[in-house]
Amino acid sequence: MDSLAGNFESGFGLLAGERVVLGEIGGLIDRVAGIDVAGLSREEFADLVADMAAESERMAAMVGRFMELGERAACAYTKGERTMIGVVNTRGRVSRARAASMRRAGRAEYRFPSFHAALMGRRISLAHVDLMSKWAR
Repeated sequence: MDSLAGNFESGFGLLAGERVVLGEIGGLIDRVAGIDVAGLSREEFADLVADMAAESERMAAMVGRFMELGERAACAYTKGERTMIGVVNTRGRVSRARAASMRRAGRAEYRFPSFHAALMGRRISLAHVDLMSKWAR
């Protein structure tokens, strides 16, 4: 089935790499949902919290990639908004500043490919992409 995100069956398409990352994030969510945190040592608990924080950054970047695709397809107009930032703000209850940060991360693949790769590889955060975007204006 073809969609805005590409061909789902083949795994190829515009968001194929992002779907791989989403699968990894889903794996962490399944792992966290299946463990008894009361039985974890303090070290294991700290590692779990750090893993969840790192994956939340990658998830925000994935939302940004989807926002970028939605901008290109004018999806926001179907929800009465002019931009995907407006959609995420009103329907997703995310601040406009956070939504703009996610969209900048979604555009990083085009503007700063090495930053996008580092973000997906858990080596940097959205703040690094925000900083580069502001310097590059």
